[in-house]
Amino acid sequence: GDGAGGGGGAGGMRDAGAGQRGVRVKMEGENQRGEAGQKMSKQRLEQLQGFIGGARTKQDKWTAKVRGGGLFKKNQEKSFVETLEVWHSNGIIQVHQLASAKPLPWGGAGVEDPVPRCEVAAGNQDAYKGSDLKVVGWTIQDQAKWHEAKRVWFTNGGDIAGFKQNSFNMCLRHMGFRPTKGSKGAKWGTPGTGYDWEGSASFVFDSELRLKYASKRSKSAPSGGAFSAGAKRKRDDAS
Repeated sequence: GDGAGGGGGAGGMRDAGAGQRGVRVKMEGENQRGEAGQKMSKQRLEQLQGFIGGARTKQDKWTAKVRGGGLFKKNQEKSFVETLEVWHSNGIIQVHQLASAKPLPWGGAGVEDPVPRCEVAAGNQDAYKGSDLKVVGWTIQDQAKWHEAKRVWFTNGGDIAGFKQNSFNMCLRHMGFRPTKGSKGAKWGTPGTGYDWEGSASFVFDSELRLKYASKRSKSAPSGGAFSAGAKRKRDDAS
């Protein structure tokens, strides 16, 4: 009986020892998994920090370009149309509107030898629908002041050395405005557009042009659907 009891006691001790070892192994395993989890969390944190840093870098670059006037933005469109009215009141350009629109008071009464209005621009029936002005185009009255004014607007009153003519032209195309003068023989014609962006004395709104560039805009830009295509016009030379 004592032998059996001793054997049972030894067996119980072995079982207890095995159980303790099992607990230690389990705890060590959990500790290792915990350390691995912490290590992965640290790696993930570093990865996220890298993503955030990259996003901030991109945002800084975007901000710098916008401040320099190098990018077309949705609020630039509203600003430009409002500025057309200011330039009209200052006699720099003569804005043309649909006959049904409330006419803008002409501010160039004191301008010597005013430039005759461009009949192509003035007779355009395709109106910009982003404002109540119903602008169909404009005729430049003073080329020197026009070139200076557009530089000031584009750079938002900053250093006009940052002005980029091609970027300004792209802004106009996105809004749907283009010259009336063709690029044939033009000194400053933009290749591929067919128009003289520097030498033209007048500009018109072209809904088809706007629709063409609407697909290239960001999804947050105004939909081109509100600018239904108007009557088709030939490319007239209003030199």
